[in-house]
Amino acid sequence: MPRRIGILLGLVPAMLVTLAGPQAHAAPPSEPPATTTKSRNPAGALEFGLASVMVGVGLGLVAFGSIELVRTREHQRFCNAGNSGTGIDPCVFDPPALGYAAVGLSWGFAVPLLVGSGLLFARGARLRNDARRTSRSSVMPWWSRTGGGVAYTLRF
Repeated sequence: MPRRIGILLGLVPAMLVTLAGPQAHAAPPSEPPATTTKSRNPAGALEFGLASVMVGVGLGLVAFGSIELVRTREHQRFCNAGNSGTGIDPCVFDPPALGYAAVGLSWGFAVPLLVGSGLLFARGARLRNDARRTSRSSVMPWWSRTGGGVAYTLRF
């Protein structure tokens, strides 16, 4: 234990010397050229990606709702046949109405997801068409306090 305290006491003067020494100063940041920055992603890629995920989730909810509807109808037939035995009654603890509620919720959430994905696909297509209509090259002047020049942009 005393050895650890000695090591710590030896580190304190070393840290003080390091902190009190000459400080390096960074140069002020230079101003970037005044050009417009464009995303490196293709136009509409984000919209197409989000819409694809939303379609997958929406179709998954539709499939789950369909399977749950079949299961709930079979469960309702079981309960209507009067197959209640002794012990825990499945018709009391899992009534068919809860199954129909699950179907309604899954289909209810699926509809806005599928409509939203359609809107995102349309927006992505519009962005891609707009990007194709713009010019492929441009020349743009820029200037700052330290100089100026011309920026040439080629899009392909």
